[in-house]
Amino acid sequence: MIRIALPNKGRLMEPARVLLEDAGLEVRARATRSLSASCGEHYEAVFARSQDIPEFIADGAADAGVTGWDLVCESTRSLVDRLDLRFGSCRLILAVPDESDVYTLQGLQACPRVATTFPRLTSDFFRASG
Repeated sequence: MIRIALPNKGRLMEPARVLLEDAGLEVRARATRSLSASCGEHYEAVFARSQDIPEFIADGAADAGVTGWDLVCESTRSLVDRLDLRFGSCRLILAVPDESDVYTLQGLQACPRVATTFPRLTSDFFRASG
């Protein structure tokens, strides 16, 4: 049985299910909030939060998965990107309050306070930017 981790909600959920169905793997869940579903004789869908899918794959709870590359990079787990599915693109941006006088990255002070859900990617960005 090959287990494929799919997003259980969010903007990646529906395109991921359509992708499997287009490949002939109909996702047949027993209930709307099921944790897994049959996708034919040899495949099973495992539903998880998009940010948990890299962990599921790295820990062996799933053999493959559909999630954002940003979440794979943030996870720090050793995974391989096999295919860009060309949906769910995102971009990470640096924002400041409207009243700020900062207009460029160079305008930030030496150690700015940063709020992010991507601490690794943010740290890598600032390190690479000097």
